[in-house]
Amino acid sequence: MVSKVINKIKGWHLKLLSSGGRAVLIRHVLLALNVHILVAVHPTKATIATIERCITEVKWLKPPLLFIKLNSDGSCVNGNCGGGGVVRDNCGKMFMAYAIPMSQGTSNLAEAETLLFGLKWCVQQGYGLIIGETYSLLLHNCTQGICSTPWRIKSVVMEVKTLVEQKGLIIRHCFREENQVADKMASLSHQLEEVYIFTYFDKLLRQVKGLLNVDRWKISALRVKK
Repeated sequence: MVSKVINKIKGWHLKLLSSGGRAVLIRHVLLALNVHILVAVHPTKATIATIERCITEVKWLKPPLLFIKLNSDGSCVNGNCGGGGVVRDNCGKMFMAYAIPMSQGTSNLAEAETLLFGLKWCVQQGYGLIIGETYSLLLHNCTQGICSTPWRIKSVVMEVKTLVEQKGLIIRHCFREENQVADKMASLSHQLEEVYIFTYFDKLLRQVKGLLNVDRWKISALRVKK
């Protein structure tokens, strides 16, 4: 029963809830399960508590005052790579969003190239306080010197590390739920033949606008703890 509830809750968005609110949500999911399951099993308080311990709320966090934050994501479909990202200020206002189609490659290369593209743009625009976030834990660890860098992305990672050292940039890892705008822009890249840079909110796809608002309004997603 616990696994069924967790599978249904994955990816849900909701405003921050109290413990009572979470209990109501979990009971709602339980009631949506097949009737024969509920006839056979009556969920106890312990079951609900176990479910609550297995989930956590995740949301995009605004950068500190005077900082800008870049979120980037790579995508690889049948060997065809692309990437996307978004740059926002401490109020959640979008400065720039981009989608970049690439040639054949790997997902790691797509992640690295996409992060580098966004960081270079931020530096070229004269921003000094920059936070870069990536969903790729491997890429984050490579840029921080935590692990060895695969040879396919070594040159790109070296460029990122040079920018970090010269400009004092901050590179962080984030969960997928915090990176949904970048993920959507990366998906868009597969429909393009050239780089697209958006600097106006009104020019974005409706789905991207919605995800930007989700982040700005501090709406959370439920993530299953590992």
